[in-house]
Amino acid sequence: MPRPAAPAPAAPASTRPADGTITARTPRSVHPQLDGAIVSRSLKPQIEFDFTPIRAELDETGTARLSFELVVRNTGSAPARDLLVEAIMLNAGPRQDEDITHFFRNPVGMGDRIPVLEPHGKVAVRSRIPLVPERLNPIEIEGRKLLVPLVAINALYRWTGGDGQQSASFLVGRGGEDGGKMGPFSLDRGARAWSALNARPHSAGLRN
Repeated sequence: MPRPAAPAPAAPASTRPADGTITARTPRSVHPQLDGAIVSRSLKPQIEFDFTPIRAELDETGTARLSFELVVRNTGSAPARDLLVEAIMLNAGPRQDEDITHFFRNPVGMGDRIPVLEPHGKVAVRSRIPLVPERLNPIEIEGRKLLVPLVAINALYRWTGGDGQQSASFLVGRGGEDGGKMGPFSLDRGARAWSALNARPHSAGLRN
């Protein structure tokens, strides 16, 4: 007999530790949907991400910030429990793959967790992530200082088989509609803001 849709879980507001890592903890909306699926405890959750950048900013101190929406989906056949989502932003460069891999393999794992994400359910989170000047490491091309944001995301959860993790990273830029080339962000023109952003998958990260 099909299970009825579960009620939407509530979670408290997001916070950001001093090291620039954020834990995205507040669901803007939760839409658990079972659609008649029969859930077996022997099956696994499957976490997927839909990442949408909204606004990029550079303030007077040289700190960059990116506002985004992240939709976390459970496309598997078992609930993901005690779900925690965390993210960092860094500038593309020679160490980018090493830094992203380190974040994937060493998640912070701190913050309040969403109690349960049912099979075929989703939770939408809006947050803003910083990149302080001492960690920005500008890209220099023909005398210009540029920011090419990379956002890395960890989703940590528990299920009947133990602990699980899904990770991914996304490249963010200006423009890029209809598959066109995305542009970087200039760091030479003082405080400013950008909208009309796009993101593309950078790596699939870890899954276990």
